[in-house]
Amino acid sequence: MSNSVRDKEARDRIRTDIHSNFFVEAGAGSGKTTVLVDRIVSMVENGIDISRICAITFTKAAALEFYDRLRNKLAKSGSDRAGEALRNIDLCFMGTIDSFCNMVISEHPAKARVPSSSEIVSDDELKVLYRRELSRIRCGEYESECPGIRGLSDRFMACFFNGEELFISNIQRLAETRNAILVFPEQVSGSIEGTYGERVSGIKSLLLKIRSMPSALSTGSRSAEEAAKALEDGIRNIDCDWDENLSSTLYTLTRIRKLRVDAGFDVELLGPWFGEVFKPHFTRNKITWYEIPQDGDPLLIDKLNSVRFSVALDFFDKASGLITETLRKEGKLSYADYLLYLRDMLREDAAGEGRLIEYIYNRHSYYLVDEFQDTNPVQAEVLFYLCAKRPDPDWRKCEPKPGSLFIVGDPKQSIYRFRNADVSSFNHVRNLFEKRGGEVLVLSRNYRSTDRLCAWFNRVFSDLLPEDTINQSRFEQIPTGEKEDLEGTLNGAYRYSVKNERSFRNSEDPATVADIIKSIMSDPDALVQDSDKESKSMARRARYSDFMLITPGKGHMAYYMQAFSERGIPFRIEGKLLFDECPSLRLVSDVMSAV
Repeated sequence: MSNSVRDKEARDRIRTDIHSNFFVEAGAGSGKTTVLVDRIVSMVENGIDISRICAITFTKAAALEFYDRLRNKLAKSGSDRAGEALRNIDLCFMGTIDSFCNMVISEHPAKARVPSSSEIVSDDELKVLYRRELSRIRCGEYESECPGIRGLSDRFMACFFNGEELFISNIQRLAETRNAILVFPEQVSGSIEGTYGERVSGIKSLLLKIRSMPSALSTGSRSAEEAAKALEDGIRNIDCDWDENLSSTLYTLTRIRKLRVDAGFDVELLGPWFGEVFKPHFTRNKITWYEIPQDGDPLLIDKLNSVRFSVALDFFDKASGLITETLRKEGKLSYADYLLYLRDMLREDAAGEGRLIEYIYNRHSYYLVDEFQDTNPVQAEVLFYLCAKRPDPDWRKCEPKPGSLFIVGDPKQSIYRFRNADVSSFNHVRNLFEKRGGEVLVLSRNYRSTDRLCAWFNRVFSDLLPEDTINQSRFEQIPTGEKEDLEGTLNGAYRYSVKNERSFRNSEDPATVADIIKSIMSDPDALVQDSDKESKSMARRARYSDFMLITPGKGHMAYYMQAFSERGIPFRIEGKLLFDECPSLRLVSDVMSAV
C-alpha cells in the first residue's frame, strides 16, 4: 500500500472511528490540529457530550488556536448537536497538561495531600523559596528531621565558590525529576584526608618545598611563570585542610599544572614525592625540564572533583526531599509538583478501589493529546490511569477504555528534552499503546511544503533516518506528485557559501543573509508560491514574513540583528532574548536612566 493511500485511510479512520484508541505519528505540515478538530466534531455529532472531552495541548497559545478552530468548525457544521456543542464549548477542557493537573488537584486537594489554598509559584518565586530553605538548613532548623544535614551543607559550601547559586540553579531540576531513578557514578565516601591522606600529604610537602626553593623553578614560558606565581599566591590554599577549603584548593591546583622544575636542579632535595608528581621533558634525548604531565591525575584534581560531586549529590538528594515536603505543606507548588502529585494520587487510588479515577472519568472521559513528543513519561502515566478499564497501580498494565485516548505527535520534532521529554519514552508509550488494544496510524502527507521541497526531504531524510532507533524514529516518505508547483517561483532548497562558517563574529554570514533577503525583496521577478482562500496555487511577491532564520544559539542573534537593522529589514525574535541584545529595549533603558 502506498503512503498516499495509507495516509488517506488513516485520516478517514480518525474522523469516523471514534470508538477506537489511536496513537498517530504525524509529520510536519500533516495537519495534526485539523484532524484533532475533525475528530472532536465527529464525536459531538455522534452524541458525545462536549463537556466530557479534554483537548490537551502543549502551549496556551496552541489551546487558544484550537479553541477558535473548533468553534468555527462547529459553526459551519449546521447540525443540531454541533449547535448545542457550540453553545457549551466552554465546558470542553482545552489547555495544557499543566492546567489540567492544576484543575484536578484543586478539586481534590485532600486526596493529593496539599492545602486547599495551594497555588502555582513562578520560577523566580521558587528561587526565593529555595534560598530561604537553604538558609534554614545552614542554620540547623532541619537537623532534627535529617541529622547531619547542616554539616553536609557546610561541606557543600566549602566545595564550591558559588555554592549558594549552584544550589539554587540545580535543586529545582532535581526536585522535578524526583519521580525518576537517577543513576550516578560511585560516590566517594569519607573525608579527603581519610581517603587520600598519604598522597595529599605528599603533594602538600612537595609544593611547599618547591615554593621554598625558587631556584628550582624553570622559567622561559609564560604559562610556567604564571603557574609559579599561582603557587606563590595560593600556597595557603594548599597548606590547609582540603575538606574545609576544597574550592580554593582545587582552583590553585588547577592553576599550577604548568609548573616546571629546572633540569639542573638537584631534584632529590624535593623529596620522594617529586617522582610521583613530576616527569622529565625531553628534547633530543636530553632532559630540558621536569613538568606535571597532563595525562593521569598526579595532583588528584580529578579525584577531588569527584569528591565535591559526591558531596553535592548527597546534599541535593537529602535537601530536595526536605524542601519539597516543606513547600508541599505550605501549598507553594510548581507545575511539575501538580503533575507528580496527581500521578501519585491516581496511583494510590488505582491500588485501592479506583473510585476517584472513576469519578474523574465520568466528568472527563475522552482525552485528545497534541504534540505528544514533547510530553514527559509522567504525563503518559496520568493519561493511562484516567482512561483505564480496570485501574492498576502499574500504569503499564492499564488498558484504555474504547475511544478514550487519542494521541498525536512527531518524534522527529521533539525539542523539549530539558523538560524530560524523551523520544525513547515516546516510542515506549507507542509500543505499550498497541499492546493495550490501541492502534498506531501514520500521517505522512505534507500540506505545508511544495512538492519540490517534499521530494528533497525524501531524498535527504530517507538516508539520514532509515530505521527506528532508541533515540529516533525512521523517516516516512512524504507522498508527492499531487500538488501543483508553479514555474518561476522560488521553490526548493538552495545553498550559499561563506568564508568561515565557524566564526560568526568574523564571517560574512550575517551580511550575506541580509543581502539575500534584500535582493529577493527588491526583485519583482522573485515570486513565491502561495494559495488563495480556495486553496488554489498562486504566485506572489515575497514578504518579509516569508523568511525564517534559524541560528545555532542565542549568542549569534545579535550579529544578524545588526545586519538586518543596517539594511532596514524588519524582524521579530522568537524565544527569550537577552535584554542588552534588543536595540529598542536598550533605548528605553537609556531613556529611563536619563529621566
